[in-house]
Amino acid sequence: MAGDRMSGWRVNCPGCGAEYLLPEPFARAGARVRCPGCGVAFRAADPRLVRELREALAAWAATEPGGVDAVRMARQGGMFWQLHGASLSAALGPRGDDGPANDAAALEAALSSLFGPGSRLL
Repeated sequence: MAGDRMSGWRVNCPGCGAEYLLPEPFARAGARVRCPGCGVAFRAADPRLVRELREALAAWAATEPGGVDAVRMARQGGMFWQLHGASLSAALGPRGDDGPANDAAALEAALSSLFGPGSRLL
């Protein structure tokens, strides 16, 4: 996208799921963003971390009872953390390391882009 005056990060709103381009001057991890569609404020996440977490989340969800569809339905029904929080935490590993799972904005973005809008982390 360089040179097209439209450089930046693709972000998904965790409130409504809308995807849009966060312009380059604002594209930094942790930047406060407000969705132009629904008005939800959230933190921007590095797209590389989001992609990495999406892959890990997709692999984890495939092992859950009912698979990805069951995880998506639990998220949409507001039961994601109650039904899947413990197994997700175990799958992502310990919180003491510097891995992508310890970046709350990246985890929230990956959850939202893979399973749709749901309970917020931040």
